[in-house]
Amino acid sequence: RPVSTSVPSQIGGNQENSHLQPLGGTEPGPYAQPSINTPLPNLQNGPIYARVIQKRVPNAYDKTALALEVGDLVKVTKINVSGQWEGECNSKCGHFPFTHVRLLDQQNPEEDFS
Repeated sequence: RPVSTSVPSQIGGNQENSHLQPLGGTEPGPYAQPSINTPLPNLQNGPIYARVIQKRVPNAYDKTALALEVGDLVKVTKINVSGQWEGECNSKCGHFPFTHVRLLDQQNPEEDFS
């Protein structure tokens, strides 16, 4: 004996009640910017110092990347426009993303830049 089934009217049609969500969710936010409101310092007067604010475990195959622990002091020796800075931390030299550090007051490197 035939069974009667009903198909919801929303399937296959353009209904005013159906709200399509774009794939991937919300739009991305703005790109990361340095966490200070002043221009980046000039390295012509020597290196600058920064405090690590986010831990970083680099890829095991990238021998030029610095491992960072929160609270480490980093001597920044080169600022690249790509966002990958170069510096020295715990007697090791390498590169790291600027988003993982906060620049310090260069007159008193033990205090955070505010």
